[in-house]
Amino acid sequence: MHLSIFYGLSSLSFTLAQTIPGVTMDTCPTSAPGPSHSLPGWDLTNYLYVVYDERRQGGDTAATARIRFDLVGGFTNHAVHCEAAGPEFLANYTAPTSINMWRTCVSRAGNLTSGYTTMFRYRPSDPWDKLTLRETASCGTDPKQIRGVLFKGEVTANYFVTGQGDRPEAPPGGSNVETWTRTYYNDYHVPGSFTLIDPAPSANCTPGPPAWEVHGFSFSESCCSPPPLFGLPNVGWDTQFRLANLANNYTVGCSGHSNLSDASNSEWHICGLDPEDAPWLPATLFCMDRKSHLLKVNQTWVCNTSDQSM
Repeated sequence: MHLSIFYGLSSLSFTLAQTIPGVTMDTCPTSAPGPSHSLPGWDLTNYLYVVYDERRQGGDTAATARIRFDLVGGFTNHAVHCEAAGPEFLANYTAPTSINMWRTCVSRAGNLTSGYTTMFRYRPSDPWDKLTLRETASCGTDPKQIRGVLFKGEVTANYFVTGQGDRPEAPPGGSNVETWTRTYYNDYHVPGSFTLIDPAPSANCTPGPPAWEVHGFSFSESCCSPPPLFGLPNVGWDTQFRLANLANNYTVGCSGHSNLSDASNSEWHICGLDPEDAPWLPATLFCMDRKSHLLKVNQTWVCNTSDQSM
């Protein structure tokens, strides 16, 4: 089934700076790492997640959570330690979601010299209790052609943790450990995928009404995408196309699956990489309304103004 009616929503920015990371290496890698495994990724060990009471200065207590684990692998094959604590790691956390949930891991053998940064994100309220890992760097010698290096993977914590065994001690400044989970494997392999991210598009574009070209558009009924693990098949609609921005010559691939149960037709899908992994690329979202046969696009990009400011 092919549709021919499109509707665009533009979002132009003239104040955002392009947040290209500083160059950490001259030569860009060409493939995923795998120094110690046939499958590239990380070995995760010593995982512990605890929910406990934290003692405050006034003498009262409040529930909080701490997560910690060790990693070996990624591009560097370095050993790093990851740890963070706070109420945002509670499953029932309801405060604003604007808090940056990415936490930086530290080397277990001194400062890393490879130029890579290892980070993790854990949201207990996510479906399937997902822990996401990523390792980032940047490469290139031409300031206009700096590329990002992304190695990213995720694992479902429920697959490798258990709440059995002895109750762990509360972290310093805490008491009354309520619940906990820890690994029941000596180590758990977390697979990762490698992406070499394109440089930022030119900012020498002309602000004005959006001008896009849509190529290779398809919209079709589908079943089981992705394949169901449990329950009923994931019947719905698949949308695919490539979107070309004529203002800055940036092109991105878009694809998404909408469930048949989504009666509101309001689900927005990310095109290309997640904006938090490549903030210097134009953030692009789309929504396919199957009732009105409208394709909605929301894209943010940076253009120079007449005085050459951003």
